[in-house]
Amino acid sequence: MKFHTQQIQTEQGLLVGLPLPEWQKLLKKFRYMEQKLDAEKTLRTSLKEIKDIREGKLKPLTLKEFFDEL
Repeated sequence: MKFHTQQIQTEQGLLVGLPLPEWQKLLKKFRYMEQKLDAEKTLRTSLKEIKDIREGKLKPLTLKEFFDEL
C-alpha cells in the first residue's frame, strides 16, 4: 500500500501528514488487524484451556457454571 505523505519538521520533531481518505483507509486496516489479533488471542486461550482440561490440570465447567460466569 502506497501513501502520499507530507513530512513537516517542527521543534518537537518530525510530523507525517496523510490525506484524510488515506488515513481512514489505514485506520480501517489497523482496526481490522486489532480485531483479528484479539480473536487469535481468545482462540489460543480456549485451546490451552481444552488442553489443560484433557491433561487434568483444569476442572471442566458444567453448562450451569459457564452461564453463571457470564
